[in-house]
Amino acid sequence: MTYKELYKKGLQLLKSSGIETYLLDARILLEYAGNLSRTALFIQENTFVPLSIQEKYYQFLHQRALSKPISRIKGEKEFWSLSFLLNEDTLDPRPDSEILIEAILNVTHKAQKFSILDLGTGSGCLLIALLHERPYAYGVGVDISLNALHQAYENAHRHNCANRCVFVQSHWFEKIKGQFDIIISNPPYIDKQAQLPKDVLYDPPTALFAENNGYAAYEVIIPQAKNYLLPQGSLYVEIGYGQSEKIISLFSRNNYDQISAF
Repeated sequence: MTYKELYKKGLQLLKSSGIETYLLDARILLEYAGNLSRTALFIQENTFVPLSIQEKYYQFLHQRALSKPISRIKGEKEFWSLSFLLNEDTLDPRPDSEILIEAILNVTHKAQKFSILDLGTGSGCLLIALLHERPYAYGVGVDISLNALHQAYENAHRHNCANRCVFVQSHWFEKIKGQFDIIISNPPYIDKQAQLPKDVLYDPPTALFAENNGYAAYEVIIPQAKNYLLPQGSLYVEIGYGQSEKIISLFSRNNYDQISAF
């Protein structure tokens, strides 16, 4: 069977399984199975596919047919134009989180030296993206999962910033000392009763769901963060759809100023 023929079978399998992005996904998974670039796959479309690659491709297709995200199949995801390795304890980075990076870059400059505390670092994507853009910044990544921290440390090495960050196993601020210029967090904020798409459920539940209708993590982070911020320091948190009113109120009750949501 040639690559072209195998690709057609992949299309049929994913389409019949109701995967809307079957055209793109079938190609990406074939490239991944064969360790080929898009150009190489096109050039070799009439080349016979070794049996080992065919078997690997069908394994990937069956996983995708069950709504497993491509990033989970490949074990990596692009965020801020950087590739981050994932494991079962790390959240799948999503484009929405890049808004946090943009917000911080807008108030800092390339030559600035500042410190960052990343709460619930997961794959380390937020902290590492910032360190990649700000070569004089340094930071601490915190997560309750040791497995997630191992992955974050590997990603820091991958993007040449491991010498400017450390990773600490802690439940939020529990084991953190000192103060920081910036605290950033993408905490779990989904109500445990919420119905989610199948692909999202491949993320670790502890990184998705929070008690108190999704607000529990904010009720810890926002009041306590003031003790860990330097004068003129800032706290940035990602929030879910429809949560801005309550989160702004929580900031206000804890005497933060210059509060905004975007």
